[in-house]
Amino acid sequence: MKKTEFENIWDKHFNGIVNSTPPSYGEYLIHERMVEDYLDIFRGKNTRSQDSSMPYVHPFFNSDGTCKLAEIPLIKYVLVGEARPLAKEVRLHSCNPIDADLNNTYVYDIRHLKSTPWLSALVKAWKCNAYKPCTENKIDALLCLASKGVLLLDLFPYAIKYSSPIREKLNKSGTTKFFWLALENKINSLRNQLSEGWDLSFVTPFKVSDFILTNAADFKPLKIIVPGAHSFRMREICTKYASKRAGKSTFKKQTINRSYLSPSAEIIASSF
Repeated sequence: MKKTEFENIWDKHFNGIVNSTPPSYGEYLIHERMVEDYLDIFRGKNTRSQDSSMPYVHPFFNSDGTCKLAEIPLIKYVLVGEARPLAKEVRLHSCNPIDADLNNTYVYDIRHLKSTPWLSALVKAWKCNAYKPCTENKIDALLCLASKGVLLLDLFPYAIKYSSPIREKLNKSGTTKFFWLALENKINSLRNQLSEGWDLSFVTPFKVSDFILTNAADFKPLKIIVPGAHSFRMREICTKYASKRAGKSTFKKQTINRSYLSPSAEIIASSF
């Protein structure tokens, strides 16, 4: 996303709803590149530019340019999250060769090792090793998730402090729908990396995921060139874990635990 688009979308969809200045575009670019680093595993090639301003070398490729995974995987499981978490003060932990940060939780930043259910639930659901105590462990955990075909994509591009009132306003204003359709473009850009049977579940907080799943007329399944199972399973009903899902939802693709208001490994695994 270009800087003008980043600013224009903020002005149109977030300004007036969120009482804060626009997030840093520079930080957005760095964190989007971290997503692209992960997507490079599925592409089978390093797409970083020569003059990359990233804080560390590509974590998923060897110095000779080969991917650290022996086999290039396809994307099978797409998880839709809300947004990158708001950055906190860095708390360094000595690791080799890259120091870790024990106070931040962005899934795709290999330095961020503070526990977050948006990663730990995925690691548990797909039986990957823990992503602590150092950056190398997190690299291995992300490589493991990629090898299983797991991809987490955020709905909103802005790192802000989200709350239930803000989520409700984003839903009512049409902003959530705008970004749902934008997600369609993102996944279509990855069509060559999609498995034919790929599917999608929600790890967004309940206010957002329930709004999307309940409003079938406004939120149709994404039109992806490789339709996968998502096109007919988006609103599949499952009563088995209804008592555990937030709001006692019966939507199989809603994976937020009502007790902790965060994704549950058990519910995620059952959603596919």
